[in-house]
Amino acid sequence: MPEPYANGSQQSPIKIDVSTTLPVVYPLDYLVVDYPNAELAGQLLADDNFYFDVPPTIQYNGVTAPLQRIHIHHKSEHSLVTEGNEVFFDYEIHFVHPIPNPIDQTSETGPSTNVVFGVFFKISANATTPKSIRSLNEAVRARLGANKVRLTKNDPPVTANINPLDFMPKNRSQFFRYEGSLTTPNKDQTPNPERVSWFVYPHLIEVAQGDVEFLVAHTEESPRYTQPLNRRFVLRNFS
Repeated sequence: MPEPYANGSQQSPIKIDVSTTLPVVYPLDYLVVDYPNAELAGQLLADDNFYFDVPPTIQYNGVTAPLQRIHIHHKSEHSLVTEGNEVFFDYEIHFVHPIPNPIDQTSETGPSTNVVFGVFFKISANATTPKSIRSLNEAVRARLGANKVRLTKNDPPVTANINPLDFMPKNRSQFFRYEGSLTTPNKDQTPNPERVSWFVYPHLIEVAQGDVEFLVAHTEESPRYTQPLNRRFVLRNFS
């Protein structure tokens, strides 16, 4: 089990109880995912993140933010509660978009410094795994082999071309929305700055175990415990 973390009042991840989320109608241009439907070059580094050489962008509330990196957690960090049943998924991938020149980026609270997407993965024996997920898995296999030794900071990175849309659900029009923090802990165990705008998708991706085993073995980050919601609200943009 992962070690406990210091708590702030708006930490992530959280348990998303669908019955208590609030429906909201957002403008059509509130969130626009501008990722091209194309394979983009990037590198998987020893910090378990895949970085794009030329990051694609999103438009969030009038601001353009680049997709800096993606990484995988096993199991999912967020959970969904429907009809009283809490579900954690096999994996959760995070898309991290730093907001350029955020206001007072050293403050613990305030306007967002990052926009992060959370997407759930489910292992399914009959799944047709999206091409880029299989490609990245094979790139890791080719680079490190079957011994499952993780990259170290002295290793050259794993290079690959991937389509970021392959790591997102086909239905990207629906999401849960809340304010929180990054989920990777600070080394001094202080709460992470609570300046992350989260979008968690209710629809998931199904993958075959054999298509992700090398990728997950070499890149997965331990999940953080769900954190108290406290006075926050979780919004949803669907009925």
